[in-house]
Amino acid sequence: DWVSRFAPPGARLLDVGANVGAFVKCASERFDALGIEPNPGAVAWAREHMGARVEMGSIFDEVTAYVGRFDALTMFDVIEHVDDPTAALRQCRRYLAAGGVLFITTPDIGSLSGRLLGRAWYYIDLEQHVSLFSMATLKRLLVSQGFEIVDRRTFGRRYRFSYIEQRLKDLSHQNALVRVLHGLSVPLRLAPGWA
Repeated sequence: DWVSRFAPPGARLLDVGANVGAFVKCASERFDALGIEPNPGAVAWAREHMGARVEMGSIFDEVTAYVGRFDALTMFDVIEHVDDPTAALRQCRRYLAAGGVLFITTPDIGSLSGRLLGRAWYYIDLEQHVSLFSMATLKRLLVSQGFEIVDRRTFGRRYRFSYIEQRLKDLSHQNALVRVLHGLSVPLRLAPGWA
């Protein structure tokens, strides 16, 4: 729905880091959607089990046929995994047609939970999340690469109470605030299936 606000039906869409193709399959109902994914196992799964159009590839690959081709480009929970986000955004810009729109989702290190949890924030994973951004730093990076910000929103997540309590327990050894939050969360055990 978010993409549909800015891209018309039938628009050519490239999903970068398509994984097993769930979004590509869904987007194919409205758009001419294609995904690229560097993991061969995920590409095989996308094709075989999802029936999604996903090709082997990375945003760092130069694919001449992609230059100026796409009306929309999505990077959902991808930019935090790339070593060189500036180069990735530069390539996204090359692949977008004139007037094309880039959609990015990424954890916000400047969020309330990110600031409160500090080093214990669950998105800090230096093996996988090598480029973390706040809204302000991501905006600066996008503008530096010639993008104009036309929409910004927060997508919340829903978690079962039992997951929240257990996660706080697992992290409680790292931070005094997390220990306090875990202590306060113990009553959540009374409604483990609630979210």
